[in-house]
Amino acid sequence: MLTPTSQESDHLLGALLGPTHAPALRFLKPYFLESFGSFRRLDYGTGHETAFALFLCALTLLRVVHPNPPDERALVLRVFVRYLRLCWRLQDTYKLEPAGSHGVWGIDDYSFLPYILGSGQLRGTPLPSYRAHQLQVTIFLFARSDDNTRQRRPWRQARQRRASHG
Repeated sequence: MLTPTSQESDHLLGALLGPTHAPALRFLKPYFLESFGSFRRLDYGTGHETAFALFLCALTLLRVVHPNPPDERALVLRVFVRYLRLCWRLQDTYKLEPAGSHGVWGIDDYSFLPYILGSGQLRGTPLPSYRAHQLQVTIFLFARSDDNTRQRRPWRQARQRRASHG
C-alpha cells in the first residue's frame, strides 16, 4: 500500500544500479523502502524523508550519480522535489498522520529537508531583494505552500481540539 513491494523494489533498484553496483542493492533497499512512510502505523515523517536523503547520498557515494554541482542540483531540484510531491500525495490519499506528532502542529511534522535545501537556494541573496527572488520557485517556498494546506486539514483540527482538552 504505502511502499513498493520487495520484488518491485528489487526490479527498480536493479535497473538503476546496473550490474556494476548490484551488490549494493541489499544495503540500499531498506532506505528506499523506508522512505515512503510506515505501512503498519500509517504515518510519514522526517525519518522517512531522511531515509530517502540517505538513499540519494548513497547513490552519489557509489557514483551512480556523479558528485558534481549540476548533477547534485538536479538530484535536489528534480528527484527530491518529485519525491516530496509523491509523498504529499500518499499522505493525502491514505490520510497519513505525521510520525511522532503529539497533537501540536509543527512546521516539521512531515519534512524538514526542504527548508534546509531551500535556505541553501537563498544563500547569497540579499534580504531586500528576497521578494524578487520569490518569483523563482524555491524548495523552501514549495514546502511552505504545502504546510499551509496541511494546517487546514480536518484530522489536524480534530487532533488540535483533543490536545487542548487535556
